[in-house]
Amino acid sequence: MKKYNLPRGLIVSLALPQKKEPEAADFTRLFPMLNTRIDGILIDPLFWKIRDDLARYQRLFIERCVDAIPSHVPVFLVITGSSESETRDILEAVLGAVGQIKETRNIFLVDLPLWYHSNRGLPDYYRGLLSKSDLPVLLMNDPERIQTSKPFYRRRNLVPAVLKKIAELPGVCGLINASDIKHGLSYSRIMRDRADFRIYDGKESLFLENPNKNGLVSVTANLFPSAWKLIAESSTRLEDFPGMPDMIKQRWLLGHFLQQVSKEIDRDAPFFIRYVLNYWGVFEDPPGSPSGYDSETRAQRFVKFHPEPDKIQPL
Repeated sequence: MKKYNLPRGLIVSLALPQKKEPEAADFTRLFPMLNTRIDGILIDPLFWKIRDDLARYQRLFIERCVDAIPSHVPVFLVITGSSESETRDILEAVLGAVGQIKETRNIFLVDLPLWYHSNRGLPDYYRGLLSKSDLPVLLMNDPERIQTSKPFYRRRNLVPAVLKKIAELPGVCGLINASDIKHGLSYSRIMRDRADFRIYDGKESLFLENPNKNGLVSVTANLFPSAWKLIAESSTRLEDFPGMPDMIKQRWLLGHFLQQVSKEIDRDAPFFIRYVLNYWGVFEDPPGSPSGYDSETRAQRFVKFHPEPDKIQPL
């Protein structure tokens, strides 16, 4: 079975401005803040509430913006659409745009299958979907996001046995799990014979409470990449970090702070993070409309205590 160079550590779900088309200029101030502190970048338009013509968005991101990302940083591209047909369209757009790029950098596909498909028949669906792709693929499991698109009686988590069958397909090499620790342990147990299969935490609170050695996907790393980098490194490379009291205290304080930040923005993360980046001058476009009635008030309070990028202050 082919081995893929999946990173360990901190993968940032890159903040995307509230636009229908990505422009490299929007990221010229964000990438320098991130690029020495992260181990990968996830491009997930659905999370950032970009819903129009996702195939075109991902294609334009590759064509216009991917060169701004240092070549050594792996790029994870979400191909999830609102239906099977839209997901196929996004996949075709991505495959057509990567061209020779895939020869010089690590590019991975990511799909949140339960957004548009059930567990039933999922292995066969992927067998057909990925038959023409030569890019490695990770699945995403995120029940909180799924609940917005599924009836209450439908499963919102991948069934472990289904995951194991999908993982047998060529190119399927990992999972981003944003569920609870119970499901995380089930997925780790079912995949214990696949040392090359990476399982990342996709939920910051889960990683802070029970870190795994593969790493995590973080949205608040857009704001505090240095703090997250230290936490991720100390969790994925415990043997390399000293156990001195001062170091332990520093990691505990940073972890406590990041836990508070994650809870503060959890209800409306796309608006909140865009608002803060706009205030810092990293983004220059309006953050869009908040979905929560108090989101803007909380964001205004947040920037009063954090007037500069990547500077830790108590909440």
